[in-house]
This record gives sequence, structure tokens and C-alpha cells, in this order.
Amino acid sequence: VLEVRDISDEKRREARRRLLSGISEDIARGETLDTVLARATERLGRLLRAAGCEFSEIDEAAGTLDVTTSWRYDDAPLRGRHALEAI
Repeated sequence: VLEVRDISDEKRREARRRLLSGISEDIARGETLDTVLARATERLGRLLRAAGCEFSEIDEAAGTLDVTTSWRYDDAPLRGRHALEAI
């Protein structure tokens, strides 16, 4: 008897659980907001297998993107204020 099961959904749920658990542990340890965000950004980027991940704020009126936290897999993080048209 051969049984085949797709465990993709289970693996995705477990990866999300680890992501949230890591963030919760950082908060429980009393890490600074900057540290919590930096670690969360990297964890999320790695979970998604992304080239980069940022927390940012867009100011449409000013035409700017303010990157507060950034993680890049193989490159320098994007930081600071940027003109939207340049990105």
C-alpha cells in the first residue's frame, strides 16, 4: 500500500508559526522596537524566499518612500527617504 500526502499546507503553517513565535519571543525578551522590526523583516524575507523585504511608509503628497527597516538577501539594505519616481 502506498499513500501519498501533500504536506505543503502543513509546512507553510509551521513556517508561519515559527515566524510569529520568533517575533513574540523578541517582544517578550524586551528587545527594542528597531530590533524586533529588523529581525521580523529578515525572518519574513527568508520565509518568502524574497530578495529583500522592507517596512516603509509612502507619502503620496510628497512623492516619497520612507524605509524604516530593510533586509536584503544579497545586497545592502534600502534605507532612508527615496523619491517614488526613482524606485
